[in-house]
Amino acid sequence: MLKQVLRMCMSCKKKVPKQDLIRVVRTDDNKLYIDTTYKIQTRGAYICKDNKCIGKVRKGDRLARLFSIESDESFYDKLQRFVES
Repeated sequence: MLKQVLRMCMSCKKKVPKQDLIRVVRTDDNKLYIDTTYKIQTRGAYICKDNKCIGKVRKGDRLARLFSIESDESFYDKLQRFVES
């Protein structure tokens, strides 16, 4: 029997299976990217597939602080579109 991999949402701090979360990574050129494969070999952060959690992360600009990059509002819009689709 396989063990289920749990990850914690950086917004609500709930531990859930990683397939139920969105993984965000920073690329080498300091851009944020949604990792749909969950396998890109770089530092990542997990966020629930919920507009409330994305709103909290956006309000505190947590991704920019976590990855030490400039804020990019268009990426948060992309996250919300990803959740809605």
